[in-house]
Amino acid sequence: AKGSDPGLPMDLLTKNRVSQQQLLGDRNIWSQPAMKNVVHAMADTAWTHLRHADEIIGKGVTERLVRRVFLPRIPLERFLTKLQKCDFNLAERKLYSPDRYLPLAIAWN
Repeated sequence: AKGSDPGLPMDLLTKNRVSQQQLLGDRNIWSQPAMKNVVHAMADTAWTHLRHADEIIGKGVTERLVRRVFLPRIPLERFLTKLQKCDFNLAERKLYSPDRYLPLAIAWN
């Protein structure tokens, strides 16, 4: 049905026994251990992609090109770090607070 796609990998949801009905109907699902496992797995994949970008830079691809392709790298790294500190709980309010130091972090890099 339209609007029923959770936008999350079904294999991870199935592996962790999270149903689409839970995603749509349970407001507390994001703080449940099973859902934290799904979020953790997705965050691990994101970190893997970022590390792969580091490897590409080391193999002679120009840093300028990689930085352009991976422009959101710094905000993504900062969000993933904050997500880890929140124990992969997407319901944690402080996860969505503005990052006051983001402009400084971007300028520094």
